[in-house]
Amino acid sequence: MEKTLSVVKPLLWFALGVGAARFALSVAHAPRSLVYAASLTAVELGGTLYLALRIARLPELGYRNIWLANLILFGACQLLTLAGLAYTYGTGTPTLYHETERLRSFLKYDPTPSEHISMHIMNWMVIAPTIATWVVGAPIVYLVRRAGGARESDGAERA
Repeated sequence: MEKTLSVVKPLLWFALGVGAARFALSVAHAPRSLVYAASLTAVELGGTLYLALRIARLPELGYRNIWLANLILFGACQLLTLAGLAYTYGTGTPTLYHETERLRSFLKYDPTPSEHISMHIMNWMVIAPTIATWVVGAPIVYLVRRAGGARESDGAERA
């Protein structure tokens, strides 16, 4: 667990910075394009690749560690998003955390606050970490380790 946390810790600090920037920009009603630039989704996507590549190079860590690291990363990002939603719903101040038009075009309806929050929790706990681990991360870990093993065995044969 300690090694997994050391791998994911830089991403958590980065996510916190991006999440704080997004919140500040959204509350200040900055232009949409600027708020969208502070993207926690981009942190999650980049983090998925970073974690897979880092864990692939650490032989003491395996697939369970990549799943745990992704769960932690997505949890942090979704908690930051949920904090923005809580502010939006709690104060009634419109922010980009709940954009009626975007939600209607994506979901075909405007979810209630509890539905919207539940969707983010489901994404954090089940959907995103599963996809990040098994669709993206596991193949990267496998291929990087296989390529590394092939290079090691080539070097041993030449010696």
